[in-house]
Amino acid sequence: MKKIFYFLSISLLLLQGCSSDSSSNTSSAILCKSIKFNESDATNIRNYRDEFTYDGNKLSEVKFYYNDVLTSKSLYFYTGDLIIQIKRYNSSNQLTYLEDYTYNNSGQLIQSISYDEGILDVRKTYIYNQNGTINELEYYNYGQPQETLNSNSTFTYTNGNLVSSNVIEYDGTQVLNNQIITYLYDDKNSPFKNLNASVKFIYLNNIGNLNGFNHNIINSTETNSNPNNSNRTDNLQYLYNSDNYPTIVTSSNPNSSIVEYTY
Repeated sequence: MKKIFYFLSISLLLLQGCSSDSSSNTSSAILCKSIKFNESDATNIRNYRDEFTYDGNKLSEVKFYYNDVLTSKSLYFYTGDLIIQIKRYNSSNQLTYLEDYTYNNSGQLIQSISYDEGILDVRKTYIYNQNGTINELEYYNYGQPQETLNSNSTFTYTNGNLVSSNVIEYDGTQVLNNQIITYLYDDKNSPFKNLNASVKFIYLNNIGNLNGFNHNIINSTETNSNPNNSNRTDNLQYLYNSDNYPTIVTSSNPNSSIVEYTY
């Protein structure tokens, strides 16, 4: 959705590793109600807004607006505290996208399968390594009998925040790109800190975001082995409210926009 925020578009949450942080003044009642941002070029300014509805600390619905017009919505479904499905509907209330989630007996995500317009699109499997990292294998299908490995990613976490990702992308059996991104965080509260743990990674994974699971990214550095992919560094600055949650975010990336959060 928001391609500007490229650096967390593949992030996921280590379910057993997302710890609470008692160092900041926070309340479990504080949840993000909306996100606003814009994109601009020489001729147009495009305004976007996401609005969130909760059941306790579980995300139940997200409505997506473009220039104040509702374009789509996502509904979230759970078994107990584990999210098992997301359904996306267009402005005509037609189902356009569905994603199913499967867990092991420890409550760790082991597979997600997405369907676009009713056709099997992407399958992801997850491996939990002894050193605490997670591998994500992403397969493309597009309704064909034979799956194609698209990427093999390794994610490293510290204190519940993603600190590095190493994504190897494939074109058939050939390595297309080896991307490494590292992240630094502030010591303040992420807008999604109090969100239900099982949905937290899925929301961030689906849209991409400036925030970690507990704190907020202040720097990301990306390097690529493929010369056609640009290396980049992005520095972020925040304004915070009295509870140390960000309200406005600006970026050193000239293609990024000002982001506003309400609670």
